[in-house]
Amino acid sequence: MTPVDDSPMIDAELLDRLLRAAEPVAAEALARERGWPPDRVAREIERLRQAGCAVENHPQRGVRLVESSLECWADYLRWRDEGRRRPGRIIQVFRSTASTQDLARRIVEAGGRRADGAVVLADEQSAGRGRLGRRWVAPPASAVLLTRACVAANGQAGPARGISVDRMMFATAVGVARAIEAATAPRPLDVRIKWPNDLLVGEGKIAGVLVETFAMPERDRAGEREPGLVAAIIGVGLNVSVLPEHLPADDPALRRRVTSLAMQGRPVDRLRVADCLVESLDEALDRASTEELLAEWRRRSTIFSQRVRLGSEGRIVQGQVIDIDPYEGLIVRSDDGQIVHLNAAKTTVL
Repeated sequence: MTPVDDSPMIDAELLDRLLRAAEPVAAEALARERGWPPDRVAREIERLRQAGCAVENHPQRGVRLVESSLECWADYLRWRDEGRRRPGRIIQVFRSTASTQDLARRIVEAGGRRADGAVVLADEQSAGRGRLGRRWVAPPASAVLLTRACVAANGQAGPARGISVDRMMFATAVGVARAIEAATAPRPLDVRIKWPNDLLVGEGKIAGVLVETFAMPERDRAGEREPGLVAAIIGVGLNVSVLPEHLPADDPALRRRVTSLAMQGRPVDRLRVADCLVESLDEALDRASTEELLAEWRRRSTIFSQRVRLGSEGRIVQGQVIDIDPYEGLIVRSDDGQIVHLNAAKTTVL
């Protein structure tokens, strides 16, 4: 299990232009935009093909990216990071792996603070997991399967940094919703959040979130003590090109529950979706204020101000959702009048 090899030298800006184009682009227009001689467009398109991208170049209709290749993903995302002023981020792309969560944890354990913001992507997972021990299943080449790392010194693990499962869960959910809307612009899908970790379009689940936190002990480095670290590894599974025929025929309930960008009439290249996701998670996890995220979560939530029935650590709580706390979880006024805080990692909507 090794990362996908980097592509031959491609022009990332050309790839970006094709990823964002809603229609085929005339080769002459591409040459004019880049200040290239006309024959260079054909050479750069051939390099994209050699890197595994499917590209059509029709004399009348123009140039169209049919599908990006995994070999281009890391190079393209690193190029995009230069524009986002985040050069040097660890980005690894795998064709197949057991779990991007496990790979990201190893990166954090090996790299410490240098692993903050690291991104791991995979085309396929053999042991993808969701909350409460559930499995996350996605056919190969149908989803964006991504894990992002957040790393801080233990002293920064409070409100300033927000390394808590509950804050990470609702911040990530908002970030994923924003990413889906950005990727489907100019006709953005309306994305709702089903607490704690499901993203819905209509009645169908289009994405899920998994947040796992862990601490690393202090370490001696060159005779000095290095402060202990606390980390979160945030997994996102986002259905892009999943179709009903890709789902088990003997599980009609699953077919009713699942949706994707393609099923919603929004065919988007997975690299475009991954790029929107990386950018949106950076904003939600590192820059957006807690108040801003809470306001957006309330607006998108399917259960805010609603009466719900929840299971948490062997008990059932029924009542009205009155708010969410970034560090103590969902706040519910139970039917017997108590105010109950329910942790996202251990609670589910029944």
